[in-house]
Amino acid sequence: MPEIWCRSGGTRLADCSLVGPHGTRQGPTPVASKRYQRHEPEATPLYKIVAEHLESFLAEARETHERALPQYVERELREYLKCGILAHGFLRARCRSCGKDVLVALSCKKRGVCPSCNARRMGGTAAHLTDEVMPEVPLRQWVLSVPFELRLLLARDPRALTAVGRIFVQEIFRSQRERAGLSGLRSTASGAVCFPQRFGGSMNLNVHFHVVVPDGVFTAAKSAARADFWRLATPDRMDLETLTVNVEMRVVGWLRRHGFLDNDPDEPPTEPVARSALDACLEGSLGLGELTILPSRRGPIDDVHEALPAPSRSQRRSGHVRGFDVHAGVVVSASDREGRERLLRYCARPPLSLERLSVLSDGRIAYAIRKPWGNETHRKPSARSVHSRYCRGKSRVLAAPLQRTRAHAPRAGCPMIAARHPGCRKQSCLPSGR
Repeated sequence: MPEIWCRSGGTRLADCSLVGPHGTRQGPTPVASKRYQRHEPEATPLYKIVAEHLESFLAEARETHERALPQYVERELREYLKCGILAHGFLRARCRSCGKDVLVALSCKKRGVCPSCNARRMGGTAAHLTDEVMPEVPLRQWVLSVPFELRLLLARDPRALTAVGRIFVQEIFRSQRERAGLSGLRSTASGAVCFPQRFGGSMNLNVHFHVVVPDGVFTAAKSAARADFWRLATPDRMDLETLTVNVEMRVVGWLRRHGFLDNDPDEPPTEPVARSALDACLEGSLGLGELTILPSRRGPIDDVHEALPAPSRSQRRSGHVRGFDVHAGVVVSASDREGRERLLRYCARPPLSLERLSVLSDGRIAYAIRKPWGNETHRKPSARSVHSRYCRGKSRVLAAPLQRTRAHAPRAGCPMIAARHPGCRKQSCLPSGR
C-alpha cells in the first residue's frame, strides 16, 4: 500500500495516504513501464546562468535606475532557483510493500521564468481546451502581428494590449458573418480563444496574437435544442486584406482616442519620463541582438532547400497593411484530435526552449533562433541580456494570458452541435479537413 510524505521549508513530515478508505486510489495510477526521474533543473544552462549572474544583475538595476525591478519580478527569479530542488521542499512517496522511497521535488508554479512550470501549464491548458472546451469542428488559427513601433507600447500597457486583441477577434467574427451572409445564413455566432504572446524566436520582444476560431459559424432557432455548425469557405486574399485594413484603422483610432498616439505630429514632444529598470529591459529586448553562425543540432541544411526562394506574401494566406500582418493559413480538421491539441500547445508555448539554449566552451551563451536570419543561426546574448529578456516577460500585462470569447462554453453542450456545409440540409454532413 503506497503512501506519501511531504516536507517543505523545514516543516515536519506529514503522512498523507494515496489510498482512500474504500481501497480506491485517489491519485493517478503510475505507468509500470516508466520510472520517475527528476528533471534536475540545476544541470540546465539557464539555471546556471541565472544562479551565477542574478545578484549582479539585480544590483546593477538598483544602481542604474531610480526605480529598480518590481518585487514580483525579483521574487519570480529567486523562486525559479528553488523549483525542482530537493533542498527547498519535496514529497516522499513510499511503497508499504517493498519499502522503496521516491523523492519528488516541489515546483515553483510561476508563470514567467521557469521552463518546467511553463511547459506543464502549456500541456495542461491545451489538454483542458481539447477535452472540455473546443467543439469537434474544424479550427483555424489566426495570427496578428503589429508594427515594430507599437510593440513596446503593447508590452507596457495592459489596456492597449487588451483593446488590440479584442478588436482583432471582433474583426474575425465580422469577416465570418459577412462570408456566412453570402451563403444565406443569418443570426450566426462564433467563438474564439485568444493567446496574446510577447516573444519571438530569438528571445526578443515581439507582441502578437494567436486566435483559435472554429472554421465556420453556429446557428440555432430560438426553440431549437441544438446549435448547427456551418463550414465556411476558405478566406481568400481579398478577405484577409479587408480584415487587416479594418484592424489597422480601428487600432490606430482607439490608440489616438485614448492618448497613446499623437493627433498632431507638429506638437512638441512632452518631457521624457525617467525610465524604470523594467522599461529598460523591455526596450533592450526589442531587437534580434547579435547573431552568428554555429553548427545546428538539427543536422546540416540541405543545399537544395536552402536555395529555394521563400514564398512571396501574395502566395501565403495572409494580409499586410502598414505593418499589421494577419495570417490564417493553418487549419485543423474536425477528426484530427492530436492536431488540435498540438495547435493549442503551440499557441500556449513558453517563451524559451531549453533545447535551443547552450553555453559554449569559451563561456559564451548561444540560443538557436527559430528561423535563421540569412546565414546566421544563433543569437549570442550576454548573461545580462538573458536576465533582461526574461524580466520583460514578467510584466503584469498578461496576468490572464488566455481569453475565451463568446460561443466556447464547456463541452457539456458539445453533443448539441451538429456540423453542416452551407447549402446542405443533412445532419450527418460533417465538414472535411480543409
